[in-house]
Amino acid sequence: MARVLQMPGQPVTAWVESAGLGRTARVAGKVIERQYRFGDRHLLLLTEGNPYEEALHVHYLDGELRLLDSIELSAPYTAGVLDHVAVVAANALAFSFFDSHERWRLEIADTPRWRLWGNAFPARRKRPLLCKAWLDLEKEV
Repeated sequence: MARVLQMPGQPVTAWVESAGLGRTARVAGKVIERQYRFGDRHLLLLTEGNPYEEALHVHYLDGELRLLDSIELSAPYTAGVLDHVAVVAANALAFSFFDSHERWRLEIADTPRWRLWGNAFPARRKRPLLCKAWLDLEKEV
């Protein structure tokens, strides 16, 4: 599993390592809130450690700690606390973030799917207009 190693001069960047592999990866976020293993892959949920203007960074890495997909859930000047996290399927989590009454569902695809524009605000990807994505984050209604 992954753990935070250091944050040298990077307030919202974490270095993670995989036990036994001797590999490290740099990902956005500062505090590991949750981590899950799906086969030989890792799902990491990190926050920036600032509940008054918080961001949730979701990273999906392979067994070699190569970043497969990443989504950020944030809004300017908006508080957020990751809470009520539950595994709801073999490939899905549900949680609350901005408000304890609103629920988000994160699904991991078996194979990456083509996405246009990534996700809608406040969930976003730092990827091109058209990209292959493993993660799908939607607000439950």
